[in-house]
Amino acid sequence: MPVDRTSLPSVATYLAQAGLLNQTPKREWVMVTCPVHKNGQEKNPSMSVNLTSGGFVCFACGAHGRDIIDLHRLRTGLGFVDAVNDLGGVIYE
Repeated sequence: MPVDRTSLPSVATYLAQAGLLNQTPKREWVMVTCPVHKNGQEKNPSMSVNLTSGGFVCFACGAHGRDIIDLHRLRTGLGFVDAVNDLGGVIYE
């Protein structure tokens, strides 16, 4: 299903609203605390997120994905359509 990517929040906005972004981004990649392992309670950032594409990888637990939808699905456990809707995105049918 095609998604209107412009209808999704920016990666930096999503990370900030989720409480994962604790610094002002200065580059294309930012380190954040991983919301997956240690029940989201880790103290040191271990996940690298690309602020352009939303692609991410956690160097501690191996969680990875290619965009903000994948990250939201990982955090919430939602399916694809529900995750896009939850993010305020538009799906073309």
